[in-house]
Amino acid sequence: MLLLSTAGDLFWLGRYMQRTEYLYQRFFGRNAVNAQTYFSAMGLSPDTETDTETDDWLDRVYDKELPEYFERINDNVQTVRGVIDQDAYDLFNTVNRLRQDGSQRAACFQLQACHRAMQAQEPMISLFWQLGDAVETLDEHIRFGDSNPGHFQQLALVATGLPCGAAWDELKQPAQAMVFTMDIGQFRQWLDRLNELFEDGV
Repeated sequence: MLLLSTAGDLFWLGRYMQRTEYLYQRFFGRNAVNAQTYFSAMGLSPDTETDTETDDWLDRVYDKELPEYFERINDNVQTVRGVIDQDAYDLFNTVNRLRQDGSQRAACFQLQACHRAMQAQEPMISLFWQLGDAVETLDEHIRFGDSNPGHFQQLALVATGLPCGAAWDELKQPAQAMVFTMDIGQFRQWLDRLNELFEDGV
């Protein structure tokens, strides 16, 4: 039986892993966006207006933002240490070592191996991690205006696998309906309800 608090930690581990990878891709990947675009999409503000036009902000992302997300990943890994297997834990330790050595790029690449390892965990463990991954993926694409039915479908697929029970069941049909409506407001309400379940219990 998976504790609700552990399920919540797995959910946030999935979110933070995906968020970290997207942050790196958005700034340093092949199709990198400029800082102003990123700020606007994420609802953030730079320290100064000039930060959006200089390499200073890229340095800040690399030296401050990425390490901060890696720290959150590590915190969540420690809380779920008792339910993930040793191979996954070792991979996360490698991520931690790489980022502590200052190699954020290599740490981001290593997260891809962790991603595959989390998909291979026991079903219920992987399920709540995948839930965080799917939520973060959809949320990211909504913010950047390029979400598609496939992103909603992935969330619905994971939500359908949630445990049976009145509280979890009330999330399943709305998630399936969003595949057809792609209603962003409905997604926000759905996510609020999910967060309430993790905070208040089912």
